[in-house]
Amino acid sequence: MGSTIMIVLLGEIIPQAICSRYGLVIGAHTHVITWASMIVTGIISYPLGFILNKILGQEVTASYTRDQIARMLTKINADIEKPELDVITGVLSIRKKTTSEVMTLLSDVYMLDKDRKTDTELILDLHKHGFSRIPVYSKERSNVIGIVKLRDFALITPEQYHLTVKHVLEFHSHPYGHAKATDSLYNLLQEFLRAHWHIALVQEVRTEEDHTDPAYTTVGIITLEDVFEEILQREIIEEADMFTDNRRKIRRKRAKTMDYTELAKRPVKGPSISPQLKIAVFQFLSTNIQQFTSGFISQEILKILLNYNVYAMIKKQANQSTNSIYLYKKDFRYELFTLIIQGNATLESGVEHIMSTVGSFSFFATSALL
Repeated sequence: MGSTIMIVLLGEIIPQAICSRYGLVIGAHTHVITWASMIVTGIISYPLGFILNKILGQEVTASYTRDQIARMLTKINADIEKPELDVITGVLSIRKKTTSEVMTLLSDVYMLDKDRKTDTELILDLHKHGFSRIPVYSKERSNVIGIVKLRDFALITPEQYHLTVKHVLEFHSHPYGHAKATDSLYNLLQEFLRAHWHIALVQEVRTEEDHTDPAYTTVGIITLEDVFEEILQREIIEEADMFTDNRRKIRRKRAKTMDYTELAKRPVKGPSISPQLKIAVFQFLSTNIQQFTSGFISQEILKILLNYNVYAMIKKQANQSTNSIYLYKKDFRYELFTLIIQGNATLESGVEHIMSTVGSFSFFATSALL
């Protein structure tokens, strides 16, 4: 009886209690004994194990499905924070999810007709919605013929308002992909990375009653950002986003909407710039120069100000010397702020009279604004 108790205590309970807590430390100090035991007993154990594997087959090792791994991670007391756990479970689940579960329905997609004129109304509408990539359709919304980017319209001037969206589309020809509604997000992500796509059209196979051949119909779009949101298990909200969920139409509490209508109004006299350039100037001033931020001046007043005669065109004449045109001179007092919108100027600084060239969106004399 006493020997049995000693065997249980010294041979099972105490070693298990110690090794379960300090297994790596004990193993590191006793690895020589372990190797020696394996070599001595290997003469018998290796042939015996080989024969048993032939008779009984290979030992079945423990394997877990993705769902089981996800459940294990949620139950065990691991040093994993919730955002990290969300990413892990998101990665494990993208093989099960399909594009149809994540895509934006075609009826909710902001799109452009290929025959629409590239006028001021279109430019303002593009900036109001704020999407970086916009599908273009012909006749029917389901007939998508390409993708244009917001920046493609940046250099269009009022003199080019005879152009259409189709002209812009054909000039840039941005790549985009196609995906089936039943494709898994994992396979789609691999295609996005392989082909360098950022947006894909989601299509379904539909067979009409009077046609035997199946036809692909566009039912929505999906972006690389949509896939990342499923991996991160959270919505990526940008400044221009109106909704936090594009499927359930959950409106953002403080959606930032910019009205650029005032910037499209033309001044009566003097030089003017295109509405697109006005928007760029407004964004630059309101974000990069403290005196033009919302804490110092109303953004509506700034928009109105940009429609006044505040522009000047300085052009060197053919018979004019380079040094005869000055914006600012040393030892002179100026009460004028200057922003170069287009072109360049030469800046002379220091006692060494170092010459450097400054270009578009360089500014001077911000102290004059105080």
